[in-house]
Amino acid sequence: MRSVAGEQEKTRNVFDHQAREAAEHLLEQFWILRDEEPEKYQAVREREQVLRTYFLDKPGFRLVLHRYFAKLEKIPAEPESWMGIQDFQQARDYAVLCCLLAYLEGKAVDEQFLLSELCEELRTFYPGEDTLDWTHYEHRKSLVRVLRKAAELGIVKVVDGHH
Repeated sequence: MRSVAGEQEKTRNVFDHQAREAAEHLLEQFWILRDEEPEKYQAVREREQVLRTYFLDKPGFRLVLHRYFAKLEKIPAEPESWMGIQDFQQARDYAVLCCLLAYLEGKAVDEQFLLSELCEELRTFYPGEDTLDWTHYEHRKSLVRVLRKAAELGIVKVVDGHH
């Protein structure tokens, strides 16, 4: 007789068809959200060890498996002009995105917040000598680009109003 648990453990450490499919999903997507794609998330979770080893050894990517998502950290050695978020137009857009992520760190999952509260907090997080000035059209456009991208990626959800 063989142990079922032993067989399952053995399967989890083999780069089989399921591991290959999970690897393809990780390579093709920015991340896999557990709530939106539970089958893909579970496939990554079940083959976590073999995927972690494979991605670290071959392309040098780090597998991040969180209780809400799975993703690969795909950090290039040499950045290229085509890399990045295509919708972003200014370095400010990236800075505002980072400020948004810092702001969200202090929030619980599904915790709601007001846009006015977010705008004030983003100003406190914004780096450098220059500050965000919401009276400037370009600063507001940066915020709009960032919020649209954040909603598209599932980082934030619009619960009221038009988007």
